[in-house]
Amino acid sequence: MGQSGADRNRQKFFRSFFQKRTACLAFFLLAAAAPSEPYHIGVWYFTLWNSVTRGIQVQQARKFYHRDDVWAGVRDYAQGHGLVPVVSPATGDPVDFSTREPKLGFYDEMQQSVVDAEIREAAAEGISFFAFYWYLDPEGHELDTSAPLPRFFASAFSGEMKYLLAPIVKTSPDGPKLTLAAWTDNVVPQLLTYMASPSYYRIAGRPMLIDFNLKFTDSQTEIAAYDGFRRAVAQRFGVQPFIIDLLGKNSTEKDLRYRRNKLQPDGFTCFNFNNDNMPQLAYPEYAREFVPGIRRETGLDSTGREPSLVYIPCGSMGEDARPWYRIEYGWKPGNGLPGPDSRSYTTRPTAAEFREAMQNLKAFMNSDQLETMNTAILYSWNEWGEGAAVLEPSLKEGYLYADIVRDVFGLVPRGTRP
Repeated sequence: MGQSGADRNRQKFFRSFFQKRTACLAFFLLAAAAPSEPYHIGVWYFTLWNSVTRGIQVQQARKFYHRDDVWAGVRDYAQGHGLVPVVSPATGDPVDFSTREPKLGFYDEMQQSVVDAEIREAAAEGISFFAFYWYLDPEGHELDTSAPLPRFFASAFSGEMKYLLAPIVKTSPDGPKLTLAAWTDNVVPQLLTYMASPSYYRIAGRPMLIDFNLKFTDSQTEIAAYDGFRRAVAQRFGVQPFIIDLLGKNSTEKDLRYRRNKLQPDGFTCFNFNNDNMPQLAYPEYAREFVPGIRRETGLDSTGREPSLVYIPCGSMGEDARPWYRIEYGWKPGNGLPGPDSRSYTTRPTAAEFREAMQNLKAFMNSDQLETMNTAILYSWNEWGEGAAVLEPSLKEGYLYADIVRDVFGLVPRGTRP
């Protein structure tokens, strides 16, 4: 299958840009790779907040809020006039979502100035990398949700931190899956183009990819895709990629062992552990499940220690999608959802509760039960729609949570705040 004009233009853009920028990035790259840094903390980054996407969120915004706005719901609840009232089950009082407004305002990630400011915000807190949800269709083409990505690599501040991709194939449960041909002809060339950037995140000198949810047609295709990708990266860059397999909320040690034997990824990571059995869960209870969850799915409860297993631990600020009611969920006809609290959620962490969660995560990393590469990925930088809280500075509370991460892990700032 041949490349589209858009793919050729994208590759041309990256080649030209990298040739011009390599020399001036060298200083920043050396600083970003400082060996004295004790921990490498990445954060999940959501690229939906852009003016070109026309996904279901915009369609629902038009239907329920009568405007084309990717911030619909989030903006409205933050300003105190959401679609329907959301009240605390404990007190019956309206829930205050005013902390959901970013310090940068309800921004457009297609604006280079916005991307530059977000890079500077994260770099000033010592964040090592953004882990981008990279949305693809079943043919392997990048969706408009991910349109802002080139602006991060093109930023004048791109050398202050790193970026990696976590591909997600968007399809219905019964829809088409990713074929080997689509992977080889469409996805791999895009990955190689992104990985050619000196700002692409590397671990042990190898470009890192997180298989978030590739949805291949079958397991044999998945095995062949991994093998082909390894060959392509080795041929282009002279090193193997570092493939991290993301395990699901309910994964078990059996799932990990199966995927480790069949796919032979270089390591694993987690995202959020399941709280679907509780309509509302207090954040401290939710956060206390992360280390036990990691122990369960890696088998540490039986082995006690497995230093040969690479596992990048995760941490979370909790999930609360109530401001996205009728936008991201609860909109399908006949699904019987009674209101915004029909989806499980966690309470918003206090500063003290979040600090304790990060200290527990750090203690686990220091225990050497698994090979963590001194790296963790946190949920999230800017999940303003679904996160109970986020690390990106808010208008109301500033850098509150990001400062906690920097303090607990002793992160080294890479620049100044915008």
